[in-house]
Amino acid sequence: MNVMVLAAGLGSRFNPHALIKPKPALPFLNVPLGFYSLALLENTPVEKLVVNTFHLPKEIVQLFQNGILPTKNLDFSHEVGEIQGSGGGLKQAERFFKNHLDVIMMNGDEVILPHQPRLMAKALEQHKSSKALATLFVMENPEVGHKFGGIWVDDQNQILSIGKTKPEASTKGFHFIGIFIFSPRIFDYLTRGPSHIFTDVLMPAIKLGEKVNVFKAEVTWFETGNLTDYLSATSECIEIMKANLPGSVFLKKVISKHSPQSRFYGSAFSSSPLPKTFQSHGFSVIGSNVVIQDNTVLSNCVVDSNLTLEKDFVAENKLLLRGCL
Repeated sequence: MNVMVLAAGLGSRFNPHALIKPKPALPFLNVPLGFYSLALLENTPVEKLVVNTFHLPKEIVQLFQNGILPTKNLDFSHEVGEIQGSGGGLKQAERFFKNHLDVIMMNGDEVILPHQPRLMAKALEQHKSSKALATLFVMENPEVGHKFGGIWVDDQNQILSIGKTKPEASTKGFHFIGIFIFSPRIFDYLTRGPSHIFTDVLMPAIKLGEKVNVFKAEVTWFETGNLTDYLSATSECIEIMKANLPGSVFLKKVISKHSPQSRFYGSAFSSSPLPKTFQSHGFSVIGSNVVIQDNTVLSNCVVDSNLTLEKDFVAENKLLLRGCL
C-alpha cells in the first residue's frame, strides 16, 4: 500500500499560529496533528509514504523524519512556487509510486477517532472488491448540504455529485472526512499543475463511467481548522478519554505511542511537572519540557512543548506557542 499525506496547506484560518508552525505540527493532546491520520494505518502494510510540502517545508520534513511512522520508506514531494492542490499534488508525487499499488491519500491535520478496530482494513476490503477508481471515507452529519458540502450517493453507494446541492437521483448525502483510497489508474486522470481532486478529477471520471464509492465510517470526526474549533475538539477529546466513550481506545493508544509521559492531573493533561500553585480551569493541555512558575492560571488552554510560563502568568482560550504567547 502507498500512502500520501497532504501537508502543503497554508492553514491560514489558524493564523497567527500557522505562521509559526504548519498545521500538521501543531500539538493536539501533546501529539502533532499529522500523526492522528497515520495512526489509522495500524496493521496496514505500507510500502511507501510520501508527504507533500509547500508552507514551512523544513518544519514538515523535521516533523515526519523525527516521527514514529508506519514505514521507513519516506519521501517528500516539495511543491515550489505554487501550491498544487489535492489533484496536482498527487500527480507531482506520482514519480514516487512506481509499484502499481493502491494509494491512500489523507489530510495531515485531521482528528478521526474510529469506534471499532480495523477501520482501514475494512475500507481496503471494500475498495478492492468494488474495483472502484476511488473510495472516499464519509460519515453521517446533519449539516451536510448546509454547513458542509455533501457527497451525494445513489442506493449502491456510488457517488453522483459533490457539493451543497442534492441531485434528484441521490438517496443520501454524507460528509467527507479527508481520506481517499485510489486505484493506480487514478494517475491516468491527473494532469500536471494545480487541480482539485473533486472538481477536476473525480467528477469528470464519474461522467466517463468510472465507479467512485463511499466507505461509511463509524467514527467521531473533529473540525480543527481554526482556534475555536481546535479548542472545542480538545475539550471533547478529553471528555471522551475520561468517560471511555467510543474512540477513547484509539485516542489513548495514539497518545501512549507518541507522548507516553502525558497524564491527567485533575483537569490538566500534562507531559511536564506542575507546581502546587498551578491552577487549571476548564481544561489545560501542557507539552513536554514546559517550565511553569508559581501562580500560573490557565483556562481552556494548550501549551506547546519547550516553553516557560512566567510567575503569575494567566491565559484563557489560547494555544500557546513560542512566539505566540
